[in-house]
Amino acid sequence: MDLVKPARSYYTVHMTLAFFLGHTPALSLAEIHAVCARRGSRIAVQAWTPEVLLADVEGGEGEEGFFSSLAGVVKIAEMTARIPRAPTADDVRALLPPTSRKIFFGISSSALQPGARPAPAKKLGFAVKEVLEEEGRSSRLVTSREDTLSAVVVNTNKLLSERGAEIVILSTRGGAFLGRTVWVQPYDDYAARDMGRPQRDARAGMLPPKLARMLINLALGADGSGSARARTPAGALLDPFCGSGTILQEASLMGLHRLIGCDRDGQAIKRTHMNLQWLSSLTPAMRASNFSLTLKCVDVRTLPAQLGAGTIEVIVTEPSLGPPLTRMAQPDEARRMREELHGLYRDALHACAQLLAPGGRVVMVWPVWRTPQGNVPMDAEADAAATGLRVVDPLNFAVNPLPDERHGFWAARRSLLYQREDQFVMREIRIFEKA
Repeated sequence: MDLVKPARSYYTVHMTLAFFLGHTPALSLAEIHAVCARRGSRIAVQAWTPEVLLADVEGGEGEEGFFSSLAGVVKIAEMTARIPRAPTADDVRALLPPTSRKIFFGISSSALQPGARPAPAKKLGFAVKEVLEEEGRSSRLVTSREDTLSAVVVNTNKLLSERGAEIVILSTRGGAFLGRTVWVQPYDDYAARDMGRPQRDARAGMLPPKLARMLINLALGADGSGSARARTPAGALLDPFCGSGTILQEASLMGLHRLIGCDRDGQAIKRTHMNLQWLSSLTPAMRASNFSLTLKCVDVRTLPAQLGAGTIEVIVTEPSLGPPLTRMAQPDEARRMREELHGLYRDALHACAQLLAPGGRVVMVWPVWRTPQGNVPMDAEADAAATGLRVVDPLNFAVNPLPDERHGFWAARRSLLYQREDQFVMREIRIFEKA
């Protein structure tokens, strides 16, 4: 095998990594780039599909928290070999852990290029078992109905333990990349913070913790020119529509020190306070950290006078998405809801522009209504231009081909789309910066 580099611990200066993307690939790509920029890392995309991104990552500080900071990535593999042919059982065997005990292993296989054929994961796995049996080694092959093992399967079958391994094969038209999974998303932790928190408001809409963390990462990432900008944890993060406190809870776990949550609904402030107290009781690191939390029951329009102009570095928020829908809206209904919310969003952007320090960033979620005749979005760009905020392209780096709306990137609007099939209102993620 032609080694990309020697196998090593995965927190290193230079890595060739396979990022398995979440259900909105464009959002995952944007988050990876933003986190790399914040760390001062250089990322060079080799190839990507809606399932996986293969990239070289080099340099940067704080490698130990790199993987765990990503919420839009399901799992990560370090690719240590490239071969100019189809992989064999011996190729896979060479990547298994050197233990004399029983080995647990699985194989995930994916095509990295159009026209490439994924390696037959199960067939290859059974061939590896035969090789191990000939060596007198005991093993257990972990399989699933899909060619790619899920993070749940990898974790529950101990494939990241000292005697476990998930071998990842990314096939190209002329060969394959091979490597081992080194990290899986802590899905149980996200589920606990979502479903286990004491205060939830289903009618007001609930921002998933994973999405909240992705929004924060976008806010802390590179500036509009694509260069890294140091938005330090010491800067203030504001959520002016804090609801149940999801953005604030994720920000506190990410090490941001100054958190401000506001909402004109007093019950929302109470829910946020209770949820943050609950989270603190479960998280020793959070109790020991020196972050400060300020909660205010105020209207967003009054915030510049209360907090002061130019005092906030980062704003991350999801205002009202309108009334919950049980069916797809008709075009006239969607336009009516858009008009009803326009004043709130316009005034919120105006307040954000006043609150932000120069170079500060706002990441805001906007509703897009699905109708039988097409999507009905809000006119965010015109309102932002009137305040002096500039649009940030979330995919302003070298990625080819460029994602489209199927992958969650609305190129004409330079925005990201987050949606589920059963939802009638999509989330459009817009990023703006203050010059």
